[in-house]
Amino acid sequence: AKWDMMPITTGLLGAGGVRSHLTSLVQALDAEGKDYHRPELGLQSITQVAATDAEALEELDHARWQIRAGRALNRLEVHNGRVSAGPFEGELDEKGLQESLFFGNPDTVIKKFHQAAALGVTHVSNWMMFGDISHNKIMRSIKYMGEEVIPAMKDVEPPMELYDNLVNAPAVTTAELQAARFRGPSPSDVT
Repeated sequence: AKWDMMPITTGLLGAGGVRSHLTSLVQALDAEGKDYHRPELGLQSITQVAATDAEALEELDHARWQIRAGRALNRLEVHNGRVSAGPFEGELDEKGLQESLFFGNPDTVIKKFHQAAALGVTHVSNWMMFGDISHNKIMRSIKYMGEEVIPAMKDVEPPMELYDNLVNAPAVTTAELQAARFRGPSPSDVT
């Protein structure tokens, strides 16, 4: 807030984590005497768009490996030149992963982006090449994004009343934001 930079969060933290980050930003902007209505908030998401939800979810294991590998690299868990991409404490279960990632047919992904906008997200960085996913599936996903998802999002914005609600919400402490990082994946785990 102090430097007017757009923060970036991750969909892996779930709706509660994204909302906590935005609440913290809105309250920090208010404390700085700056306009807190409609600040920019970026979201990084692992995204796979396919003809059907089931087809997109077939790639879930590739995303899970990428999350595990990123987390292991951040923790310097590399042995004999290979990252130790195993399960970790606080890892999202199958349902949590499906809810947090932007996987599905175009309509499902559009719905997820609408939900992200309702949380205050104004920009999204889609990570579409992850794990060992095939080039053809990456290109197919990009095609769906360009032809169906992005055009449907043209006029989608966060609701203006969100910010007045957040500025008066209970404060989110630095300790709470840091604790969220250790409950599972964090923004730096997917960058």
